[in-house]
Amino acid sequence: MYDPIVSDKSVDKLNTLSFDPIARLVMLHNRIEEELYSMQYDGDGNPKRKFSQVAFCQLIATQQKISNDLLRYGYRRVPEVQEVPLTTIEPIRITLTS
Repeated sequence: MYDPIVSDKSVDKLNTLSFDPIARLVMLHNRIEEELYSMQYDGDGNPKRKFSQVAFCQLIATQQKISNDLLRYGYRRVPEVQEVPLTTIEPIRITLTS
């Protein structure tokens, strides 16, 4: 449930601290992108032969989480279960004539 008083207080606090969580997530996402590139390629763009696969996978997982967190600011979540409104169905009437 949306509480405008609590939400306004939170926004005011973030403004007081000069902290923009969306900008911070985007900056972190970009830094991880640069780190992933530098793990794979040297300064001339030539492929490196060795890098830590574990660290690489952790960076990708972190980047994916950041992307998912950012998506909720631009898109509404798709419900996993859709509620179908129930409608009353009129009974079928069969009239037999001879």
